[in-house]
Amino acid sequence: MHEELVMTSVEIELAERIYAELKPEIVKIYGSEAEFHRCFYLKKINPNADEITLRRYIGRVMKSKKSNPEKIAGWKCFFDLEQREQQGKSPTTSDGKAAWVFRLQVKSRITGKPGRSIGTPQAALNSTYKLFDEHRRLLAEHGPECAVFDELVEPYVNGPLRQFHTGWHHKKDIEGKSLVAFQEELLQLQHESSKLCSQLEKLY
Repeated sequence: MHEELVMTSVEIELAERIYAELKPEIVKIYGSEAEFHRCFYLKKINPNADEITLRRYIGRVMKSKKSNPEKIAGWKCFFDLEQREQQGKSPTTSDGKAAWVFRLQVKSRITGKPGRSIGTPQAALNSTYKLFDEHRRLLAEHGPECAVFDELVEPYVNGPLRQFHTGWHHKKDIEGKSLVAFQEELLQLQHESSKLCSQLEKLY
C-alpha cells in the first residue's frame, strides 16, 4: 500500500504563490486558463486527444485546487519553454506596443525627417539623445516580453545612434566644414532610422 503524500503548509503556500504569479501571464498570452491547459494536454500528455477528453481534463483541472507543487512545477516549466521557443519567432503584444511607441518617437524627431532643416546641431543632438532614454524606458516597462523588439532596436541604438552621438556630443561649435560633416552624418542616421521604422511596423 502506498503511503499518502501529505504536503506541508510551506509547500502549499509556495505552489499557490507560483500559480498566482503565473496566472496573469497565462491569461495574457493564451486568453484563458482553460486554453492554456488545453495546449498543455495536447502537447505534453496526448496530442491525439478528442474534444470530450480535453473538456473532461480541463474541467478537472479548473475545479481542483491548484496547490499541487508537482503539477504547478510542470505547468511553469511548460509555460517557460513555450515562451522561450517563441522568442524571435512571433512578436508579443508587448513587442507591438513598444515598437509603436519607439517608431513614433523616431518619426517625430529629427531622425524621422531625412533632408529637412535641422535647426541647430545642438537641438538635433538633444532630440536624438532622448531616444536612448526612451529605449531604456520601454524595456523597463515591458521586460522580457518585448525581447523581439529589443533584438530589433538594440543594434540601432548601440550602432548608428550611439556612433553619431559619440562623434558629436562633445563638440561645442559645429559650423563651417564641421557643420557640413554633421549634416551628412545626420542624414545617414536618418536613413538608418527610416529602415528601423519600416521593420518596427511589422511588429504591430
